[in-house]
Amino acid sequence: MAPEHFDERVSDVLETAILLKEAGLLRPREGVLDLDIVPLFETIDDLRHCGKVMDELLGLREYQRLLDSRGRAQEVMLGYSDSNKDGGFLTSGWELYKAELALPDRRRDALLRLRL
Repeated sequence: MAPEHFDERVSDVLETAILLKEAGLLRPREGVLDLDIVPLFETIDDLRHCGKVMDELLGLREYQRLLDSRGRAQEVMLGYSDSNKDGGFLTSGWELYKAELALPDRRRDALLRLRL
């Protein structure tokens, strides 16, 4: 997968922040976010790259500031439905397992609580 695809996936998450800002639930000048932003990784491809996407997202100073306002907690959804459709029961289960192993490494690096 080309690096620009990671940028697109990170921008997909950040689009949520823009919607929250427009709704008044994110105040960037104050660094306050009233709701959690929860990325969803559901396809086989998403699960295989979730660690890199989260690395990039957590590397953004502005996103770190938003996490500060949420108690340094990040929830991530790992979906089963699309991955099962993509690769079948065994492949889906294996990719979910590998994603679960990859994400806690990101938590230690970013000093945050990770909820899957």
